[in-house]
Amino acid sequence: MPEYIKTNRPGHTLENAIERTNGNNAVIVKYEGGLRKKYIEWSPLTEQMFRPKTDPRYFRRKTIVMRAGEEVVEKDVPPDMLTANMNPFVQIIYRIVQRGGITSHEDIVRALLTEERVFSASDKNAVDVIEGILGYMNRREYYLLQHDGRLKVGFELPKSYHLVEYKRGYDPFEYHIMRLADGHGMVSRDEIYGYITDYLGWLKTLTKIDMYLDRLVERGNLKKIQRNYFQYAKPLESNK
Repeated sequence: MPEYIKTNRPGHTLENAIERTNGNNAVIVKYEGGLRKKYIEWSPLTEQMFRPKTDPRYFRRKTIVMRAGEEVVEKDVPPDMLTANMNPFVQIIYRIVQRGGITSHEDIVRALLTEERVFSASDKNAVDVIEGILGYMNRREYYLLQHDGRLKVGFELPKSYHLVEYKRGYDPFEYHIMRLADGHGMVSRDEIYGYITDYLGWLKTLTKIDMYLDRLVERGNLKKIQRNYFQYAKPLESNK
């Protein structure tokens, strides 16, 4: 089965190609049986068509020589990207707490609504959803730990070799569903299911995806064509 890898063009750094991808610095390489078979021009459309993985070289640990000796440093996920196989809201909340140190629930809610704007401040259910995610991160997975009524980072989040764009002001699920629809013009429900659950690995249940589809149709971003097809109608507006 072929494998597609996004990597850098000659004369461009791998960091630039992955963190600031464009048609000049990045290219998609098709591999079969471990052998390079074909170069494919990178564009938003070919990104959607071939769903390439990030070049594994990007994630290699860096060794920094310190006075006390060599130190191995893990490569962080860039701030304008998210990783596959981990709920995007979990990743965003973890970053908020990581950069703020010991952080209150209220500060996390404010950051999500007014800085990151991945939830709309006008959504009456937003705070309840956020509190539910915080409970999952704190009481089930220990990604966050209690400290005098506040939260600090706990276990490190698992990393994936697959990075995708993160855009402030937009719900990550809505943003990537619309990118898929924009790239194809018309997209089936099964294609959207596969993209979110298999390619991104962000959800395991399909009912939540249906909720997003219903919302996007209601807002007029997607137009439902017959029973299980959706057509791109208009771009998303950022959350305020």
